[in-house]
Amino acid sequence: MDYAGSVIKQNGKYLLQLRDNKRNLPNSNKWGTFGGGIKPSETPLEAIKRELKEELNLEKINTKLFFKISLKGKRYFIYKINITNQKLKLMEGQKIGKFSYLQIPFKKKLLFHVRIFFLIYPVLYFFNRR
Repeated sequence: MDYAGSVIKQNGKYLLQLRDNKRNLPNSNKWGTFGGGIKPSETPLEAIKRELKEELNLEKINTKLFFKISLKGKRYFIYKINITNQKLKLMEGQKIGKFSYLQIPFKKKLLFHVRIFFLIYPVLYFFNRR
């Protein structure tokens, strides 16, 4: 299944989700980005909007595709989102973490692919500004 994820920034901090601590949940009790699987009937943009509604109760988001990659037959679509005055209500996961860019690569219990993504984020950001 393809994946739609997000890089959410609010007031200069990046938002991550501490996933629920459940035995049968993949990546349980780990920090990751908000997002999820893309249903067969959805576009990646529709999927990220649905996931952010389900996970953070976000009604309206202004976003664009930031990065896309294919790995092992799966496609990953990452959207960049800035939130200003919207209230967040955690609907899935244990909690929302707000971190500076420099804190994220060194965060304990951080999903490996999220760590790698934030390590290469400045390069991606540079090429996406063009």
